[in-house]
Amino acid sequence: MDRPCERSILQSVGKAKREKSVFVILLHPFVLGIRLMTPMSQTRRAVRASGMRVLFGLACWVWFVTPQTIHSVEPFRSQCTGEEACYREFLGSFASPTSLLDRTRLLESIQSTAPGSLWAKRAGLRYGYWLKDTYPNEALTYLQPAVHEFPDLSDYLHFWLGEAHEQIENWQEAAQAFLKVGRLDSNSLLASEGLYRAGFMFEKLNDCKQTLSTLTSAIAAFPDARQAPQALWAMAQCAIGQGQLEEGRNLLRELWWHYPKSPQSRQAENWLNSAPGDQGFIPLPVERYQRAMALYRVGLLNDAVREFGRYLSEESRNPQFYHAQYQLAVALARLKRYPEAETMLQNLTHSESSRTDEAWVWLGRAYLRQGKGEQLGRLTRELSAHVLAGDQQALIMIFYGMWLEDHDRWEEAIEAYEGATEVAHTLSQRLDALWRVGWIYYQREQYAQAARVFKNITTAVHKPQSESLLQAFSQGLYWWARSEQFLKDEEPAIQHFRQLAQEFPYTYYGQLAKYKLSGFPQTGQFAKSRPLKTRRWKKFLLASYKIRIIEKFVNCRNWDCPRKLGWKCKRYSGVLVLNPKRSRP
Repeated sequence: MDRPCERSILQSVGKAKREKSVFVILLHPFVLGIRLMTPMSQTRRAVRASGMRVLFGLACWVWFVTPQTIHSVEPFRSQCTGEEACYREFLGSFASPTSLLDRTRLLESIQSTAPGSLWAKRAGLRYGYWLKDTYPNEALTYLQPAVHEFPDLSDYLHFWLGEAHEQIENWQEAAQAFLKVGRLDSNSLLASEGLYRAGFMFEKLNDCKQTLSTLTSAIAAFPDARQAPQALWAMAQCAIGQGQLEEGRNLLRELWWHYPKSPQSRQAENWLNSAPGDQGFIPLPVERYQRAMALYRVGLLNDAVREFGRYLSEESRNPQFYHAQYQLAVALARLKRYPEAETMLQNLTHSESSRTDEAWVWLGRAYLRQGKGEQLGRLTRELSAHVLAGDQQALIMIFYGMWLEDHDRWEEAIEAYEGATEVAHTLSQRLDALWRVGWIYYQREQYAQAARVFKNITTAVHKPQSESLLQAFSQGLYWWARSEQFLKDEEPAIQHFRQLAQEFPYTYYGQLAKYKLSGFPQTGQFAKSRPLKTRRWKKFLLASYKIRIIEKFVNCRNWDCPRKLGWKCKRYSGVLVLNPKRSRP
């Protein structure tokens, strides 16, 4: 750096010294560094690196120890007139870089202009909430009066008071505030969080009796809360600290099997393995089973399979053994490990298990996923020799009908679906099988038969009272209207589309009906300039057909399946152009 530049920097430093600015301390190290960077003799270069490190460290230390005060760019000017306008300006200050001093002055102006008004109370509450994390002592002065002023927000206010007390390590006050939120008769969304936080505050107070009592209530009321593993760990440590080793071990064992993937579960296992006087942690069979079920419930199927396998290798045959075997088979089927699941399900169907009926259904599903249609058909014929509920028989028949449909054996598939409608007990199961009959007719362009089936579905439901019946009704009504469309029954089709769009506007088929209505003029006739097979309509159908074909392709296990799906693409698409280059608008 040239000398004039260095001289100008030194002059600015001298001016800052005279003005007693804090930045002079920061500029000194950099000016000295500039001098060290200028050409120097060989003997000084050896100490340059160490000198620069010292200067950099000094600059950082000065920066951190010097008090930093944020000043607003512009002085405080409030242009509001009226209580509500000033309150809205006060709220807007939290979204802008307003200084603490200006925000405080704005709050004081609201409270002095209209003391005791609703707007002043709201401003004090909002200000206390903003202060609770940075200035908790000051926040308490605003939040405590708000508890009486806003009784409908008492749960939130007590929770914020607890957080403010926790910031300043007033554990007792924080625990009491959190307890008011976490009352067991409370309907607050913060009840779970408040009860657990209260227990953790008692833990910091070393009050093990209150810790155990509060956290036991929290786990009993909210066992799926994210703080539950930490609560069990705290309870175990309290019990062990009081000399109740057996109770502490039981709590740690419960933590190990109940929350198997939590960090506290691994800590519990390590503690149990290293506990003095023990020969290592050996889980009981029932604990192994409970751990496997906990993994299964949260969807960790691979881990659940391993735990079920360990349990089955240790335990003898009993009702719980068969239940674990069934859950293992279901987990294997959901993991698409169908051959393993099939072997286990075949054993279960001839066992003394209480889950034999469900095992038959899952065995049929395993046959379907593996493309074993002959075994599936034989299973449907053997149903008369076994005592199964009607819906379970219907499900296996539906599986067989799906396999027949995939192999274009349409008449046999219709016969299987109609057999399912005859044996099904619940209305939703019967309507599911009936819709599949109508869908086969629709795909084969037998629109009169399809319309008759879809009409029977909507007539059977009439007024849907559940989610499944609503789905069946809207689905049946939509495809009834589509069938009438192809039969040139224009007015009934429009009425059915309008009924769907008006009564069920937010459902899937309600949205489709709204789209279809846009293709009709106001007179209720088809628009001649907008035929059914427009380019936009082709793209819409192409997407729906591709979804069905991809779903079938994913479940293919036969080498001949891709060829058949390619043929289905051409058949289902009809006039659609499947080449993406040709289907551009």
